[in-house]
Amino acid sequence: MALGWDFALVDGETAVASFFTSTINDAAGSFFIEQFDPDSNASIFFWSGLDISAEPPAGLTEPGTLGLVLFGMLSVFGLRRRKTH
Repeated sequence: MALGWDFALVDGETAVASFFTSTINDAAGSFFIEQFDPDSNASIFFWSGLDISAEPPAGLTEPGTLGLVLFGMLSVFGLRRRKTH
């Protein structure tokens, strides 16, 4: 990855780095990377943003965690059921 951040936090500060991709350049004047495909004349843009605040961000969770746990449980129960039949 060519985009990165170098920053320092003091006690009580929180940083949230966000990374974006789009077929439309929405970087709003900031640094971005463009991947251009000459065969299709299509471009993909990649940029990032950094937000440093003194308050912890509200509701930052892994959206896929619950899905992974449920998938794992269903897999275990499915394997057990297959072995009993």
